[in-house]
Amino acid sequence: MYHTEGIVTRISSQVTNGNTTYYMIIGDDNTKLYVASNSLSDELAITREGDNVKVSYIDDSNRTVSISDFDNLDFSQVKSEDQVRKDDQIAENGGISENDTNTIIEVNPEDNEAEWNSLTDEKKAKLLENND
Repeated sequence: MYHTEGIVTRISSQVTNGNTTYYMIIGDDNTKLYVASNSLSDELAITREGDNVKVSYIDDSNRTVSISDFDNLDFSQVKSEDQVRKDDQIAENGGISENDTNTIIEVNPEDNEAEWNSLTDEKKAKLLENND
């Protein structure tokens, strides 16, 4: 694994089957064409010529090298207060974010079955209809 830092002197992208691949030259070294998939970093889409970047790559003695880590050093996104609070909450909860989609609800199957069995067929049908 190699690392380099420098100014992007040329950058271009190519879309194939819905996937974007970025090609760039860093510094004055025209012996390497750095290549990265858009899934590697959101910062690739906003990187332009003149930006200072830091990359890690695997050099297999080919002129085209695959970037494994990318950081646009000229771009740093500031977190909103809401995002900072959310990040703090996740850290406090051991990496778990609490929201409507992953809230833990304790249930007792026996109680739930008893409640279900106490409902009329009409109420059961209505509940099932609302869940579709």
